[in-house]
Amino acid sequence: MVSILVSTLLLDHFRTHGLDFRSISKHNFYTICRHLSVISSQITSLYLSEKDDSPGQIDRFYSHGFTLRQFTHLQSLSLYHLHSQDTMNKILLDLPYLSSITHLTFEECCFTYDETDALTFVIIIWSLPKLTHCYINIQFKPQICFPIPKVISSTIEHLSISDIEPQFSQMARLLENTPNLRHLSIDFHFNFSDEYQSSTMTSVNTWNISFFSIEYHILVNFLKCMPNLHQLKVDLPDILPYAFDNFYFQSPILSKSTCHYDNQQWPYNYVRRLTYKANLFEWSTLSHIQFNRIQELCVYLPINEYFWSIIPRLERLTILDVLSNDDIENCDIQLQTLLDRIPHVSFLRLRNWSSTISQMLSIRKKILSLSQLDLMWCKWYNHEECVILNQLLLDVQCKVLLIDVTNRACILELVNTINNLPAVNVRCQDDKSNNSSTLTEDELIKWLQQYLQSSRSITRDYCPVHCIQLWIR
Repeated sequence: MVSILVSTLLLDHFRTHGLDFRSISKHNFYTICRHLSVISSQITSLYLSEKDDSPGQIDRFYSHGFTLRQFTHLQSLSLYHLHSQDTMNKILLDLPYLSSITHLTFEECCFTYDETDALTFVIIIWSLPKLTHCYINIQFKPQICFPIPKVISSTIEHLSISDIEPQFSQMARLLENTPNLRHLSIDFHFNFSDEYQSSTMTSVNTWNISFFSIEYHILVNFLKCMPNLHQLKVDLPDILPYAFDNFYFQSPILSKSTCHYDNQQWPYNYVRRLTYKANLFEWSTLSHIQFNRIQELCVYLPINEYFWSIIPRLERLTILDVLSNDDIENCDIQLQTLLDRIPHVSFLRLRNWSSTISQMLSIRKKILSLSQLDLMWCKWYNHEECVILNQLLLDVQCKVLLIDVTNRACILELVNTINNLPAVNVRCQDDKSNNSSTLTEDELIKWLQQYLQSSRSITRDYCPVHCIQLWIR
């Protein structure tokens, strides 16, 4: 009776909000899975994620006996951070059974696919009978171009492709096989010298495109093929880079204002992600340019007043990536100053950091809640430092810890003593596995399974770094 009541309550909730497993705790994930078979056929929206805070989740989803084809009324499917080729192959076998799906998203995924596998992947997607919105952010290894489907999708209207772009010369075929496409977004990372020829595409009215570089006449010829284009965004790094989302700041911005008063502040509010790497001794005057809406900041210490003149406000910042110079003193103080001015930081990464864990203890009362604390690329932490880190994290609500340790015993120390830590990504100096090792052959995973509770989920990720992932609670 209780089980039926719980299933009814879950169904009422998921009918309205969809079934979203992103950033879920392992306990809640297992609880929902126990009731999912009763309501799976009535779920219309499903989000699955193997990001750092829920590693191995999709594999666990299948190990519970579920398949996507059980979700017969599914209309929207979103998959995040999937790096397992075996799991992706299971999903591809299920996709043709999702005849009602209209929205499909692959975000930050990475697979070892050759051109044949990649083409099969695209053909299955283009064959979905009701698909209208398709978002593909995938890396195929080895790096290959986005394969052009050999089938026509008459339903896809919104298409976004990033991290695996089609050959520019093949764009005509891609558009011809997607004849009702209206909104197109593609990132190109290579140079282009070949001419583009295509028939007129009257359906496309919105186009967002990013080039590393492109010859002007090629771009013009391409635009001529879209006579009904109403909205266009072209991202070229050499043209007003601070007018786009990302900006790399390494030298003074030399510009002349058309305003009558040339000494006023010039806000560049489009920039959301800023990398600041500057020489302290290059400039004596402060800048009139300001970035007031930064959400992600990568900064190389040390910094001075010039930094604060271009970034006077940090209340929108949530992601902070700090690299220090071993030859400069007081980097700890500058880190503390940064944190004092950032009220809502949720992701903190420290790289090339010479300070000991003991010196970092001074920041713990400021950082109360972090989605991630990334200490990879700092140093290899030994057992004593891991014990000190445990004390550091007593006052911190940290969902994911990323760290490099000297030996596997340090992993046990972190997992068994940090009581409020849901997930850990760790690299170990005595890890003997290689890219060809399977999970059943993985020596370090077998060792951890021997010494950790069976309820711990242990997987290995090879992208972007070779590490062990533990989903603890």
